[in-house]
Amino acid sequence: MDTLTQGLLGAAAAQALTQKRIGKKALLAGALGGMAADLDVFIYSPSDPMLGVTLHRHFTHALLFIPAGALIVALFLRVFRAYREDWAGVSWACFWGYATHGLLDACTSYGTMLLWPFSTARISWDCVSIVDPVFSGALIAGVVWAQWKRRPRAAVLALLFCLAYLGLGEIQNRRGEAAQREILHARGHEAVKARVMPTLANLVVWRSLYEADGRLWADTIRVPIGSGATYAEGASVTVLRPEGLPPGFLENPALKKDWEKFLWFTEGFVALSGRGDVVGDMRYSSETGGFKPLWGIVIPENPARAKHVGWTF
Repeated sequence: MDTLTQGLLGAAAAQALTQKRIGKKALLAGALGGMAADLDVFIYSPSDPMLGVTLHRHFTHALLFIPAGALIVALFLRVFRAYREDWAGVSWACFWGYATHGLLDACTSYGTMLLWPFSTARISWDCVSIVDPVFSGALIAGVVWAQWKRRPRAAVLALLFCLAYLGLGEIQNRRGEAAQREILHARGHEAVKARVMPTLANLVVWRSLYEADGRLWADTIRVPIGSGATYAEGASVTVLRPEGLPPGFLENPALKKDWEKFLWFTEGFVALSGRGDVVGDMRYSSETGGFKPLWGIVIPENPARAKHVGWTF
């Protein structure tokens, strides 16, 4: 999710579990712990655009990395005199804050390597958008109230609300999947792979995406709370296969490796965009039921001499 919300969730967890011990210091310790995993965005190489793409939500977001990540944050806070007092308590606040990060990111559709190094699967539970004002607003209220009134219970209530909200998102996702199965049945399709993903800032409108008959199909599904699901028919586009790449592309070892990384990152939901030289990540589009990708890789003009693919937003 967005970094601010990650910090709020980390702060709420730290307040709920450690505020009675370390007081107001729980807010900053938990917030920094909650945001720290996103420092991986600074792993970047201008000559290799796939490096940053593949390493975001990578090892820093793994469950196994939580103790190490929390320790790094706690050591940083040790620089400040106020946080040296009961440093063990501060460390626990950092731990609980950091522990929330990967789990919340896994609730979105982007994909998070929770089980690294045992698995490189990008886990995506598709139950909340990467930005959701209801979710974030509840955390703001709980964190501010807990800090102002020194009442950890406010943070606990905010966490319970957020947990219930994620549960609602899971229910809505299941309803969206049921609607998607109806779409498949109506078209006589058998999906090779399929996703139903929340759209920005709500749990009512969902993007249905699946592959069938060599094409990707996108539709808009609405699942109003308290009434039946409906859908608006969208568009389809041909899946880009390796044989559709320019001559010499896969013969270049560096480009072949970039292509394999991009397929792993996108789960194979790839197709040529309107530009023609851009392979889009078709999971995300500016049109819920269409194919206007937000980002993708740029095919070099001369694949035989290129060092890497390009990256474009």
